Amino acid sequence: MSPPNPPFTPFAAPSAAAAAPVFRVLWCDADAGRAARAKRLLAGRVAVDIAADAKAALAAARVSLPDLVVRAANGGRAPDALAALRQDARLGAVPVILLAAGAAEAAAAAHLRVADVLTEPFADHELVARVATQLEILRLTRALEEKQSESETWLGLALKAAGLGVWHSPLGSGELHMDANLAAMFGLPPEPAIVKDADWLGHIHPEDRPRVLAELAARRQDQKPLEIDFRTVMPDGSFRALAVLGAVVRHAGVPPEAGAAYRSVGVARDVTERARDAAQQQLLLGELDHRVRNTLASVLALAQQTAQDAASVPAFLAAFQARVMALASAHNLLTRGRWQSASVGALIETTLAPERAANPALVEVRGPACELPPQKALAMTMGLHELATNARKYGALSIAGGRLSVTWTIGEDAGERRLALVWRERGGPPVAPPTRFGFGSRLLRRALGVDLDGSVQLDFDPEGLRCTIEFPLGRAAE
Repeated sequence: MSPPNPPFTPFAAPSAAAAAPVFRVLWCDADAGRAARAKRLLAGRVAVDIAADAKAALAAARVSLPDLVVRAANGGRAPDALAALRQDARLGAVPVILLAAGAAEAAAAAHLRVADVLTEPFADHELVARVATQLEILRLTRALEEKQSESETWLGLALKAAGLGVWHSPLGSGELHMDANLAAMFGLPPEPAIVKDADWLGHIHPEDRPRVLAELAARRQDQKPLEIDFRTVMPDGSFRALAVLGAVVRHAGVPPEAGAAYRSVGVARDVTERARDAAQQQLLLGELDHRVRNTLASVLALAQQTAQDAASVPAFLAAFQARVMALASAHNLLTRGRWQSASVGALIETTLAPERAANPALVEVRGPACELPPQKALAMTMGLHELATNARKYGALSIAGGRLSVTWTIGEDAGERRLALVWRERGGPPVAPPTRFGFGSRLLRRALGVDLDGSVQLDFDPEGLRCTIEFPLGRAAE
């Protein structure tokens, strides 16, 4: 035969090893015998403080805040005592059990904001059970609040890590309840969390606001999900880009066609970086298209001009290939500089790399640091290539005793910085002015001068060719 079920025990039986009571009860009662009886019944289970009247109860509560107040009606004086307790900010939320001397006092207390009414006479176990019930409700409420606080903390961290903000709004209220993350995306303070429609709509970029208003109006009519991107304006004038998703909430069990929606909810993601990257990508694609077109045009011009001066197909192929490779070298240098600039020194070193590697003493390269923008860097590369090709075929680099110096300086004229580069050959075959000018000479004299917005001077000195290239670099720093 199985043993009978154990009787209900609101509190665990006290023991020597039991922990200190976790709840505190304030017993306010002019009946000292009844108060002593209650303290004896609850001893070891909860801590009990006894006060004879409301004044003493308030004093005790301010010293140690109770979890539960048990207040005797004492012939109808309970409302005044309860009112005194409720006026205290800390005691206002503490639950109260009212002890009524009979049915009449219990009925009179019906309008009072108390958690429970215990009518005399009552047995010991009933008193213990009523106190235990209120404390268990309190324990569960606190546990629920702790879980809710924990969940809200986790949710807040997750939303912040994901760059998300959340909102909800009672339909037709003209207000938006937003979290701190969303408030920051609108440039609004985190408090108050309830924002008037006019306030948050006023932070939307003026160019986007009409579209947003039209979309919101349409979604109010058809109650379909909201999906829209727009920009917000920050207090410092900067913009944020948001991607917003929203939907309406209906009462449980109500089909969508009934249209009984009562609230809208949604989430917003800060996509500023994504929008900026997309704009940058579009800009880069446009720049790439522009550069590809320019490069193809340059290659086509090289092919046409080289063909005019070539004596044979092999000669054309050799000259054309060399010029295209020079153009490619300049592109490589610009690519390393993210197509912002290339240094004069690097352009010269790349052009004369074979001679510099074989015998550095043959070539002198000297000048201050100087960066050229893409267009001028390409033009300079082609000019240097033509000079180097001529020197290798006919000039100082064509024989063992020849020497070459390439130097440049930066000066200032009328507030404008100017670069002067001198290509000077010595020790090569005697130099004489050409009887005809090929593409290389034309490139140096005309195209190079135009592209650099400067001048090119060729001096056919018998001791060696001298070429001076001058062009502006831009306004001098103030």
